[in-house]
Amino acid sequence: ITAWLSKAQKLPDWWAQMVTVGYERARGLRALHQTAQGFNASVSRTLAAGLDAAFDAWDEASTRAAFLKEAIAVSTRNPGKNLRFAWEAERDGGRVEVRFVAKGPKKAQVTVDHMGLASAASVKRMKAFWGDTIGKFEDLVAKKRGR
Repeated sequence: ITAWLSKAQKLPDWWAQMVTVGYERARGLRALHQTAQGFNASVSRTLAAGLDAAFDAWDEASTRAAFLKEAIAVSTRNPGKNLRFAWEAERDGGRVEVRFVAKGPKKAQVTVDHMGLASAASVKRMKAFWGDTIGKFEDLVAKKRGR
């Protein structure tokens, strides 16, 4: 569908994909949060911390251990932008990207995208997990700021 919309209808790729997803959802061919690679869960929060402080807290393994108990091996590291790693914990698997965006000199948005989940039930479970994890992260950053 996407290829046809792009070629025959000259629709830009992004719009072709959006139309295709809408069509598939309307016909019951694709569930909410489902992609061709599985299901995706996303959680985001804006923190009262600068971009560098937020990134450094996720990047430093000893600091990260205070809010994320699972050990991870970072595969991609772009300072101030994102971290990527495989998710091996429990039964969910997939890949995780943590993105950072400055929202002012003392604010940063942190978004966790967990991709390649097996089911909608995994999405629900991982949204709750990452929401709790970002909450712990936010508490840690607030304590560090209060020193």
